[in-house]
Amino acid sequence: MSPFTQRALTDDDACGYIALVDAVCDADDNDERWDEEEYLFHLHDPLNAPGIDATQGFFDGDRLVAAGLLRRRSEATPVHWMYSDGAVHPDYRGQGAGTRLLHWMEEAAPRIHEHCFPGQPLELAVGALDANAGAKELFENEGYQPLRWFFSMKRPEGVPLPEPAVPDGLEFETYTDAVCEDLRVVHNEVFRDHWRATPQTRESWGSYIGQDGIQRELTFILRDRANGEVAGYLVSFFSAADFESTGARDIQFGLIGTRRGYRKRGVASSLITRAVTESRKSGYQTASLGVDAENPSGALGLYQANGFECERKYVAYNKMLQDNRDS
Repeated sequence: MSPFTQRALTDDDACGYIALVDAVCDADDNDERWDEEEYLFHLHDPLNAPGIDATQGFFDGDRLVAAGLLRRRSEATPVHWMYSDGAVHPDYRGQGAGTRLLHWMEEAAPRIHEHCFPGQPLELAVGALDANAGAKELFENEGYQPLRWFFSMKRPEGVPLPEPAVPDGLEFETYTDAVCEDLRVVHNEVFRDHWRATPQTRESWGSYIGQDGIQRELTFILRDRANGEVAGYLVSFFSAADFESTGARDIQFGLIGTRRGYRKRGVASSLITRAVTESRKSGYQTASLGVDAENPSGALGLYQANGFECERKYVAYNKMLQDNRDS
């Protein structure tokens, strides 16, 4: 990798990054493709530390052959768990690109961390498909340990639609921008007890929910008629990049949440049924989502009961970079 140039990514690198991700997806049988909007969404994440590069690209001439993005969290309680995206073009694997990219992440992460959470412990997470033996070898050789497993799930086109049902006392409404802030507050409450979750800020939530890919007409809320509280919600997303690659219209359920006081009443199943039914009417053929395999709420079983099947398994690897809790 020594002859290659290295610099922070810019808006103008969108096409190169998309081509890199496409090549990786084709080689690894992955389906998490990016388009320009998603690239710019991550490049300009509101949580990025000002003046500190959170991205890096490695170039062979004008060709982007490896890239990494670091993402900080909104809190560091009790540890700042920074996570990352990284990709190495299949043509350049086995040449030290992955090692060099990982070393950049380990050098850049503490700078971002000290700007945001000085004195706090720092861990870095990297991820890969479970079947990616090369990534597994690299991560473990560099001191990373497998920590958590996640499933990518899909509801096939031929699975029959369930009978629609609404829990007693609740009613549906479709998302509008008027409920944006209320939904952020509910989302932070719902995910407060999820593994390593940190709150969404106004800025980060606005950036997420404001993406063009968010399908507002297929994003639903279940509200309590008696007190007006949000009982649960489902946020739908459409990836134009995935559609261009596969030719199949797939609706992605990016977030599904139920408030603690409304759990065990069929809220999530009702939201999924509504979203699948309405998405079929809008021409979507399949539905997909991601799930933490160890989620204590039983989400994996819930999704399987609603017709979703596991397609791919991802592994989150973890490394402690700064541990000063006893200092």
